[in-house]
Amino acid sequence: MDQEIEVGEVKEDGLRLWCARLSLEYAKEEAKRLDDAVQRLKNRANSLVGWTVTISIALCAVFFMHPVFYFSSLIMLIFILITACLCVATLYSTPWVYTNIKLQGMDDFQNDFGTELEIIEKLTLKYERHNQQNTRIYYRLQKCMKGAWISFLVTPFIGFLVQLLMK
Repeated sequence: MDQEIEVGEVKEDGLRLWCARLSLEYAKEEAKRLDDAVQRLKNRANSLVGWTVTISIALCAVFFMHPVFYFSSLIMLIFILITACLCVATLYSTPWVYTNIKLQGMDDFQNDFGTELEIIEKLTLKYERHNQQNTRIYYRLQKCMKGAWISFLVTPFIGFLVQLLMK
């Protein structure tokens, strides 16, 4: 019973091309995940900006109508404005790098490289480089959003403490 086992590509017969295709696929998936993560972050920032506008209006009303809460409402308003600024920094148009190759670029690839393997490897490196740049941008946006949430969550406690200390 001599049974043949399918092993797929082997080193001498296309394994490197298979690995290159797989790497390109993974790099494309990573780019998509990063883009989705940034969109989720921006959705959260957009939602929080709405809350900051509403709370700012309420705090302004308290500031002008109730002199007893003057200082605490002012401090809370400052923290809410900090939250809003951090959200706007998250929402602000980011220099996101999209990997795209136009027809002219494909012609250049064909002139510079002689095989599909070389082109796929070059495209993979391009995706990986852009993903690294986008990851840095994402982490910066994430820090802004974390700061916004921290500022937003500590605001009532700080207002309460300030009001206690003012008595």
